[in-house]
Amino acid sequence: MRSGTSNANGCPISVCLINYGYDGMLLDCIRSVLTSRPEGDYEIVVANKMNGGSAAAQARALCPRLKWLDSTEPFHIASYRNMAMRAAQGRYVLTLDVDCIVHEDMLAEAVGFMDRHPEVGCAGGQLLRRDGSIQHSCRTFYSLPVILMRRTPLGRVWPDSDIERAHLMADWDHQSERPVDWVGGGFTVIRPEAMLQVGLLDEDYTYGFEDVDYSYRMWLGGWQVYYCPSARVVHFENRPSFGLNLLALEHLKSGLKFWWKHHRTLGLHPRYSTT
Repeated sequence: MRSGTSNANGCPISVCLINYGYDGMLLDCIRSVLTSRPEGDYEIVVANKMNGGSAAAQARALCPRLKWLDSTEPFHIASYRNMAMRAAQGRYVLTLDVDCIVHEDMLAEAVGFMDRHPEVGCAGGQLLRRDGSIQHSCRTFYSLPVILMRRTPLGRVWPDSDIERAHLMADWDHQSERPVDWVGGGFTVIRPEAMLQVGLLDEDYTYGFEDVDYSYRMWLGGWQVYYCPSARVVHFENRPSFGLNLLALEHLKSGLKFWWKHHRTLGLHPRYSTT
């Protein structure tokens, strides 16, 4: 992570990607980013789990200015995102999942939104499914009932419960800018001044909830967290934690860790109330 707030190379935004064997998705994502240029330049940073593949050469052929960071460390979302964020030199830092295809004006919209809102520490864009329907990429903070409803079989017993709908903000059309509790790390644009104050992602989260924790820390640090629907991507939602498996268990453990870490202050912090 850079030590100042100015940018020597004039780059408006750094697009930070992490990759763990999804080379085809990564290359498709990079191609889409190349069609979505803001005014000025930009950079793409990839933190990659080494697997002996040829993705690095193909990615550099697409984008010669690409920063490619190979690692042999165990793959954890937070640690690999941090690796890319430390190398970023843009005026803003965008974390983006590789299973995303960006709209052609997305980078310009993200940069423009952050320029207009200096009080915002981080913002999430609008995530769309393949059919154009909206994914719930901004949500209320997790309470223990929400964690149990979302990450245990209880959710199958009471599908579409009031608890879950309130958490997903499902009764809002998601078409206007607004402050929200948290935004998903699969598409988050971050102000480096806020990142310098708040720090990087908490690597104690093995799988998931590092983004929830990060938004929470932004609010505690005096920064706002916003939803910006004009910055749009199609998200294929490659989520191996769906269903009952070891990754789902790790996600549940991360959720309980978030609740335990913050439950004493969740009702007291200066966030915007979404209720």
